[in-house]
Amino acid sequence: LKWLPFRWIAPGLGPLLPARGEPAAPDGNAAPDPMLARVARVTGLLAAALPWECACLVRAMAALRVLRRRGRATTLYLGVRRRSGLEAHAWLYCDGRVVTGGRERPEFTPVGRFGGAA
Repeated sequence: LKWLPFRWIAPGLGPLLPARGEPAAPDGNAAPDPMLARVARVTGLLAAALPWECACLVRAMAALRVLRRRGRATTLYLGVRRRSGLEAHAWLYCDGRVVTGGRERPEFTPVGRFGGAA
């Protein structure tokens, strides 16, 4: 992401759609999805092991590629918040569940999404 313009990367994320809110959380009685938990865990472990910083967008894009290769529909959200300046965040949904970026997500207002309909 440091060397390529985002406009070159964006088409691989899916169609850009308006934010329109986020998907409803799955029913509280729904069984956990082991694949989503594994992808979230491994994405975090790999990001921590790399010698460079893996920001939220990089993590979300990595998880998106892994899940789409396995035939899962994903939606990558981009959001902003205003603090001392404008800050951005990315998080990934699959089947109504946040896979990456979930801890910080409530503090950001979604401004766009890539991928499936929510």
